[in-house]
This record gives sequence, structure tokens and C-alpha cells, in this order.
Amino acid sequence: MKAEIGIAGIIKAGVEYIKEQVNWEDDKATNTGYQSAATNTGDQSAATNTGNWSAATNTGNWSAATNTGNRSAATNTGNRSAATNTGDRSAATNTGDQSAATNTGYRSAATNTGNWSAATNTGNRSAATNTGNWSAATNTGYRSAATNTGNRSAATNTGDQSAATNTGYRSAATNTGNRSAATNTGDYSAATNTGDYSAATNTGNCSAATNTGDYSATIVEGKESIALAAGIKSKAKGKIGCFIVLAEWKEINYEYHLVDVKSAKVDGENIKEDTFYMLKSGKFVEVD
Repeated sequence: MKAEIGIAGIIKAGVEYIKEQVNWEDDKATNTGYQSAATNTGDQSAATNTGNWSAATNTGNWSAATNTGNRSAATNTGNRSAATNTGDRSAATNTGDQSAATNTGYRSAATNTGNWSAATNTGNRSAATNTGNWSAATNTGYRSAATNTGNRSAATNTGDQSAATNTGYRSAATNTGNRSAATNTGDYSAATNTGDYSAATNTGNCSAATNTGDYSATIVEGKESIALAAGIKSKAKGKIGCFIVLAEWKEINYEYHLVDVKSAKVDGENIKEDTFYMLKSGKFVEVD
């Protein structure tokens, strides 16, 4: 299953569109000092703050609100807008369609409630949220949360101790860091973890939950779904009618080597429902 969305493409296209649409010369309010406010209520406007403790706000369409200082807020309520914060403890918010909200600092929040949007955080302890369809929420820092509630969306975390969640159909939730959680509740979705001590969960039908990290857990609760646990001492479980795929590793000369891979259908008899299994000596063994 491949994601039906290009994160980098969405962000690049959104930024370029804003640059083309905004009338930078005629419609802009700019503050370079601290504790300032720049506000535009019309379309095709730009509000910019380069100082700390500032607020840049646009209520019209095709607008750009930008803060480069700490503890700032950039807000767009119109469509096809861009709100950007490069400082710490900032919030960039878009409520319209086809928008981009971006935070590169720590402890930040980028939020889109409209469709075809991208919310991105590259700092630690951040939250990127999309509630519309065909959206992308991305966190590259640790202890972050990327959430999509719309269909055909992608939520991605590359840092440790993070959570990527999709509640819509045909979505992808991905974590590459350790001790993370990737969760999908919609059908035809994919939840993937590549880090150790992580959990990948799908509650929708015809979905796939995958863990390639060690000491991880994979769970599927929808009909005709697949739970894959490929890491060392990892486990998987599923509902009746689902398949679990397990890998067995053995330590040889102080190195772990892959010795077996097997799949089995959860039939309620040989493989019980809602019961974790590991592959040991080529056999499916119940574990806690």
C-alpha cells in the first residue's frame, strides 16, 4: 500500500502559490519590534512580525502571516493561505482549505482544519494537526504528535516517543523513532513503525499494521487485515479472519540473524483472537 499524497510536494506547491498570489508591495503590515501586532482583513495580504511576543493575523484569502520571533502567533482564517513561525513556543493556524501552517521551533503547534492542507513541525515537543481530507501533518522532532482526522491523509513522525494518528480511510500513519505509536482507525490504511519498542495499530478493515523495529507490538482489529511484526522479540495479534506475520531471530556469535518467517490466519482455534503471538522455534507461541 502506498500513500496517495506527497508531503514535500504539497508544502512546496503551497508556498509557491502563496508567493505568486500575495500583493507584497501594496497590502502588507510589518512589525520588526517586540510585542507587536500586524493585521490584514482583506485578501491577498501579508502580515509580518520579526520580533518576539508578536501576532500576525490575516482573515482574508490568499494571505500570508509570518512570525520569526519566539512566543508568537500567525493566523489565517481564509483559504489558500500560509502561516509560518520560525521561533520557539509559537502557533501557526489555518482554518481554510489548501493552506500551509509551519513551525520550525520547539514546543510549537501548526494546525489546519481545512482540506488539502499541510501542517509541519520540525522542532521537538510539537503538534501538527489536520482535520480535513487529503492533508499531511509532519513532525521531525522528538515527543511530537501528528494527527489527521480526514480521509486519504498522512501523519508522520521521525522522532522518538512520538504519535502519528489517522482516523480517516486510506490513510498512512508512520513513525521512524523508538517508543512511538502509529494508529489508523479507518479502512484500507497503513500504520508503520520502524523504531524499537513501538506499537502499530489498525482498527479499520483491509488494513496493514507493520513494525520492523525490535521488541514491538503490532495489532489489527478490522476485518481481513494484516499484522506484521518483523523485529527481534516482537509480537502480533488480530481479530478473526486477519493474518499475522511473524519473524524469528536467533543470536549467533553475539549477533542476531533472521532464521524464519511465518504467517497464520486468526481462526479462533489454532490462532486465537486478540492474543499476542511470537514465533519461537518455528512455532506460534502465545505471549503476554
